[in-house]
Amino acid sequence: MMANAKTQGRPMCRGVLCTLTSLCLAATTLGQQDEDEIVHPDTVDWSTEDEDLLNMSIEELMDIEVISVSRDQGQSLFRAPAAIFVIGPDDIRHTGHSTIPELLRLVPGMYVARIDSNKWAVSARGFNGRFNKYQLVQLDGRTLYTPGFSGVIWSVQDTMLEDIEQIEVIRGPGATLWGANAMNGIINITTLPASETQGLLWTTSTGDNTDSTLALRYGGTVSDSGHFRVYGKFSEFAKFRPAGPAYTDDWRRAQGGFRFDWGGTDDDDFTLQGDVYSAHVGESIKYVDVDAGTVSDIDGTHDFVGWNVLGRWTHRISEDSTVQVQGYFDWANWHIPYPDMQHAHQTIATVDLDFQHTLSAFDRHALVWGGNFRFVSSDYHNGGVVQFEDTNRQITTVSGFIQDTMTIVPDRLDVVLGTKIEHNEFTFFEFQPNARVLWTPDERQTIWASVSRAVRIPSYVEDHGGVTLSAAGPGMPVRLIANRDLEPDELIAYEVGYRIRPTDRIAFDVTAYANDLDKITDVESVSLLDLQVTNTQDGEAYGFEGSATWEVEDNWTLSGTYSFEQMYLHGRDETKESDLAHHMFSIRSSLDLTEDVSLDAAWYYTDSNGYENTAAHHRLDVGVLWTPRHNMEVRVWGQNLLDGHTREYSEDNYLSRGYSETERSVRAQVNIKF
Repeated sequence: MMANAKTQGRPMCRGVLCTLTSLCLAATTLGQQDEDEIVHPDTVDWSTEDEDLLNMSIEELMDIEVISVSRDQGQSLFRAPAAIFVIGPDDIRHTGHSTIPELLRLVPGMYVARIDSNKWAVSARGFNGRFNKYQLVQLDGRTLYTPGFSGVIWSVQDTMLEDIEQIEVIRGPGATLWGANAMNGIINITTLPASETQGLLWTTSTGDNTDSTLALRYGGTVSDSGHFRVYGKFSEFAKFRPAGPAYTDDWRRAQGGFRFDWGGTDDDDFTLQGDVYSAHVGESIKYVDVDAGTVSDIDGTHDFVGWNVLGRWTHRISEDSTVQVQGYFDWANWHIPYPDMQHAHQTIATVDLDFQHTLSAFDRHALVWGGNFRFVSSDYHNGGVVQFEDTNRQITTVSGFIQDTMTIVPDRLDVVLGTKIEHNEFTFFEFQPNARVLWTPDERQTIWASVSRAVRIPSYVEDHGGVTLSAAGPGMPVRLIANRDLEPDELIAYEVGYRIRPTDRIAFDVTAYANDLDKITDVESVSLLDLQVTNTQDGEAYGFEGSATWEVEDNWTLSGTYSFEQMYLHGRDETKESDLAHHMFSIRSSLDLTEDVSLDAAWYYTDSNGYENTAAHHRLDVGVLWTPRHNMEVRVWGQNLLDGHTREYSEDNYLSRGYSETERSVRAQVNIKF
């Protein structure tokens, strides 16, 4: 359905209204007090939350603690034996990105391609696609993986970006600690404690060919040891320029949530948090009329609703021993309207319980062990092109892990050994071990190497579902049928990395890898009209990833990334090359012009991708961050400035009929704290 001019103008009008309202509110509030009478408490000062990070040297930034490598807060970034990159609050403030997948463009080796206004393909080291099956994504310990089609539906995964503490991205396997589907990487998003988000925050944004967003967050205290925050956020995204026929991809999303942190004793911490959301996502989809033998295109809206609640208890038994117990419930519903009331929908309820114990033993051993229980109940209503053989299914997954970091030479040489044993109802028992060596010859250098095994288990649609792709004639559907005998995709990864700080102002981080791939899934013809996913490919992949940071002056920082990737998959009759761009690099600059104004710029280059038939393209983003008052900041960004429209990806799934092109955009954002 084509949107009329009035409808197309709504996102801009609402955004302008939100921005003007914020400015008026700020002016009214500030105008009621003389400057000498204004109190500047820490909970109001805009710079308070980020002050420590902004004043960090490169050495201090490299020593930020990460949890994704060891599941322990005591692991420093510089001495982490993995290809890890961290996006912090300062990175978020100094980019024009307004969604989580867009922020991942900052990561070396991370291929982020926007399919249209509401879809992304995000991957590292191969196997990219809208539903990336080889990458695990978590938000505060809650898995965002969608078991029906595998991967992450990015349009419904959100939080207030101002609340993000850091995004840790591991390129390469992390299955020993995090389980199946962490085969090619982990994206671990953590938000700030409620104690660090006190007071009222009002944020609003608008722009051309981008999103209009209004969000409110309030944080307070319950007692001396209890802190909470609540938030609400509404976003509306404009449609992109279609690459071909008319295409619907505009969308809107509303979300709210809370977090409560309590530290009643020196030995115990408790967190309770939750979210609720609703999204209406425009999409142009294919509809196959089997009886008539025709394929048509329809415009519709996919409706997503869901909620989740998570609890976490951390108990310190002693200085060397800590226990953590976490549990969450996640409910999600996805509804797709088709003609003739053939509406397809799925409802997925997930219960996840996790336990871990970290302890130091025998002086030179740092152990972490634990287990996980996950129960997923799925209810599908068949309709349209997607059909499931078993419309009601319950899946139970049980796993246990252990990892030992052995100190051979204190502060110089460590050896890490670990494994995860997992039982699932698709491929039964899976063993995912890893071995890592970490050598720190001096305080300015780190060298590490690893070998690990990881697997990717089948998705529901591969195991017991089907997709109607087309029709050869009346009553003759061409279908992708289920395969109950699928085995897991397997990966053996070999990695080596090097970090160095040659001076106090310069840092480098490089990684090389080689992957041995086996039983990789492919789509094959099994009859005249039927296709099936089979484990008929093996292959190899190798590449290089690097990042560098240079603090040119106290007020000017340059950073850059580069990656090279090559993959070959050998099937029965042919060899396929990588579905990623071979070369990608970026350069970012952040310059403080004054104490209140900074100028930021980012240039991204992505090589051509023959697999997806996309040309090499450049992207330039330029922005200004202005802090006119202690509690107010204004951001103005121009994005994709080098080209009016860019095709980053070609849609490759069986639901959509096309894709859009990313357009040049201008975006303004105002944040005010009270």
